[in-house]
Amino acid sequence: MSLLEREDTVPEASDAYSASPAAPPPEALPRPGIVLDLARRCWPQLRNQLGLGPHPTVLALMYALSRLQVLSAEERRQLTLLRAQLPKALLALDAPAAEAMEAWLQLPLARDPAALAAALRQAADKQLHGAPLAAGLQRAAALVEELDPASGPVEAQGRQADGRLALARALARGVLRGALTRGVSAEAVGCAGALRELIDQLSAAPEADGA
Repeated sequence: MSLLEREDTVPEASDAYSASPAAPPPEALPRPGIVLDLARRCWPQLRNQLGLGPHPTVLALMYALSRLQVLSAEERRQLTLLRAQLPKALLALDAPAAEAMEAWLQLPLARDPAALAAALRQAADKQLHGAPLAAGLQRAAALVEELDPASGPVEAQGRQADGRLALARALARGVLRGALTRGVSAEAVGCAGALRELIDQLSAAPEADGA
């Protein structure tokens, strides 16, 4: 099986950015925690049985995950939801988003995902941003809290903690971008960003760690 090793980028990616997003129905919202946990658990199988490259793109990873034979009904549903939104989510992830970046840079440094979630909620409560971004801060906090404590490759305790925090930060940044993007859910953009981070972590981990 041949899998893409790079994602096509669109020069006018900024067209995906909008300050007035259209909210998708609740049933169309992916749950990043489920997809991230599935990708982490199945990484060795994807590499060994499905021939996934050493550093795949998000599109290639999602395609490989969809080919797994043993998936729960909810896992398959989540993959379907995310794949439907993934092209726009990747565009939104790379598009300029000055308002979201400004809000992100105002957050205090966090030492762990729990502290990051608290900082996101506090920023939303201060009501210094518009309604879409405030809602994005709240949603980012909730999704960070839903992350599996074991997220990330199995490494030494300190490195694993750093990996979980990096994953949470990537998820939150993506959600903030998605909160200001028309036609795609903040959950999908956040999940795409977190999957990129997870791929980086798993690709850099020693092969024995994922066995």
